Amino acid sequence: MPSKAAMYRHIANLKNSGGVVYLEDETLPSGWRCQMIESSIFFFSPVGQRFKTRWMMAEQMKREEYNQEAIDLVLTVKSRRPAPKSVLVSRGEYESEEEEEQEQEEDDEDLKTLPNGLKFRTGGPYDTHLDIDKIFDPTNGGIIDMVMLPEIFLEHPVVSVKESDNEMIISDVHTGEFIAKKIIYD
Repeated sequence: MPSKAAMYRHIANLKNSGGVVYLEDETLPSGWRCQMIESSIFFFSPVGQRFKTRWMMAEQMKREEYNQEAIDLVLTVKSRRPAPKSVLVSRGEYESEEEEEQEQEEDDEDLKTLPNGLKFRTGGPYDTHLDIDKIFDPTNGGIIDMVMLPEIFLEHPVVSVKESDNEMIISDVHTGEFIAKKIIYD
């Protein structure tokens, strides 16, 4: 997909159509159609024959004595694989600046800027359990101290940490099960 917004539009179309998407293709002769079924693209002749590739379709068109101009038009279209921005621009597939700005605005709503230029995407199921301001304390420049956790944490991928004066109580977010208690000595 050329962009995240294009991907979301594509997914919405798939959900609405039950896995089959009818694609508009101006290079196909009258009566021919193109469909995307799941993640595969197929071409259909006016009588319903299915072809996996444009080359196979062109061969059938030669047998049916289509003019060479129509056959060449079908074969001029190359596959639309992901590519760098410069290649997409040369193909004419790059979104306009307006669409790019709209996509950026949608992304900005979900992003929280953190110290040191880091970004955090909100909207996940664990947002209510994260205190980003506490994790990225501006007094230490936004650095997180990393430590090796005991193996019991592998059984509890999401934990809650409650602090009081000199202790930390760690419990499972989903079950509330007590996991550990750490006493902090000064």
